[in-house]
Amino acid sequence: MPETFALVPPLQLIGLLGAMTYIATYFLLTARILTSEHVVYFVLNLMASSLVLISLADAFNVASLLIQVFWILASIVGVTVRLARPKSPAARDRLRPIR
Repeated sequence: MPETFALVPPLQLIGLLGAMTYIATYFLLTARILTSEHVVYFVLNLMASSLVLISLADAFNVASLLIQVFWILASIVGVTVRLARPKSPAARDRLRPIR
C-alpha cells in the first residue's frame, strides 16, 4: 500500500472509495456510457452512498447523513422501478420519459 494511504484511517478510505464511485458514476452518465434507465446507474449510486454512510462512523455529519440516506432510498426505488418494468418492446414504448 502506498505510504500516503497507510496514514488514512480505514473508514476514511471507505468514504474516499464512495466519493470516487460517485464521481465515476457522474462521469459515466455525462459521457452517455450510462443513462438513468440503466439499473447499473442506481446500483453504483447505492454503493457510493452506502460507502460514504459507513465512513460517517469516523466523522459524523448530520447533513451528510441526510444526503446519503436520500440517495440510498432513491437508488432502491430506481432499481425496483426498473426491474419491475415490462420487458416487451410494446410495453416499453408506452413508458416513454416525460419531455
